[in-house]
Amino acid sequence: LILFWCVLILVIDVYALAVVGAALPAIMKDMAIVPTSAGVMAGSALLGTMLGAIFLGTLADRIGRPKMIAICVALFSLFTAAAGLTSDPISFSITRFIAGLGIGGVLPIVTAQMGEFSPAKLRTRLVTLVFAGYSVGGILVALTGKQLIESHGWQSVFYVAGLPVLLIPLILKTMPESMAFLLKQRRQQELRVLVTRISPSYPL
Repeated sequence: LILFWCVLILVIDVYALAVVGAALPAIMKDMAIVPTSAGVMAGSALLGTMLGAIFLGTLADRIGRPKMIAICVALFSLFTAAAGLTSDPISFSITRFIAGLGIGGVLPIVTAQMGEFSPAKLRTRLVTLVFAGYSVGGILVALTGKQLIESHGWQSVFYVAGLPVLLIPLILKTMPESMAFLLKQRRQQELRVLVTRISPSYPL
């Protein structure tokens, strides 16, 4: 379950990051901007990604990983979709920067989550498998971006990137909390339930 969520989250995470590359030529034409401005627009999300990885990733240890993952998914989904509603470079760059915070924030969290719950013998392999979501997300943009832009305009690829916000209730309901976090919060009963799910025969 954790492997499924971590891979899926990285797929949609990278889609939200890479979608601007597919749409940028159409955006430049529609907004009548020069390449320099287009570079700033594309780079704003990368700046947000860097800051998100530094600050939001570490915040998960204070409020819990599922909640922080949900916040990050909401950020990059809603603000990527909001970028499709913009009509000028400044507002586009602002929305992409905020989306970048969520894009970067989710990466260290899913890595830590997969590392904690992986069996020791498979840990490196499973964490590496999670990162395969990055490649899948990039391929998804390449396969769908051109068709969507040609048929529905460049805004459509940003609207599609907003759909993962619908997954947030499922993430909060099914993604287990970090055992270290539960122990730190003294949430003993939840910790017992979680350990029993992982290893029913483990003596508590």
